[in-house]
Amino acid sequence: TEAIVATGETSPSPCVHIWSLVTLEPLKIIKTFHKNGILNMEFSKDGVFLITVGIDLFYSIQVTKWKSEEIIAFRNTVSACIFSVLFNPFDKYEFVTLGYGNIAVWNIEEHTLLRKEGIHVNDYDHYSPVIFTTGTYFNYRVIFIDKEIF
Repeated sequence: TEAIVATGETSPSPCVHIWSLVTLEPLKIIKTFHKNGILNMEFSKDGVFLITVGIDLFYSIQVTKWKSEEIIAFRNTVSACIFSVLFNPFDKYEFVTLGYGNIAVWNIEEHTLLRKEGIHVNDYDHYSPVIFTTGTYFNYRVIFIDKEIF
């Protein structure tokens, strides 16, 4: 297994740069459909997929098989910022996005991103507007440091 890192550009048509941590040399430059830049990204546990979140108006999501540079799926989400994306460590076809007042669970099905479940904090009277910035998978549920979401 090769030690790699990915970086994202801020530009009208941003690319992802994949680097070797051993040689510090660039391995790939991958084009995206994002606009304005790349806000966040995450590799799947097996290293096959790279998911990126754009800084565009609808915080687009792109899933790429980075080694072949094949774009598997691309989709606009909502106009609420997505601060974090996490792959399910037990299922590389499932991931979670966390953002301003929302949490969403997504599935990758062939070349489509399907929103499976979602939590909108505004739907609950007892929560003030909140920003979810980090999370983790545990027993297929997302557990958060400041708030527990079940």
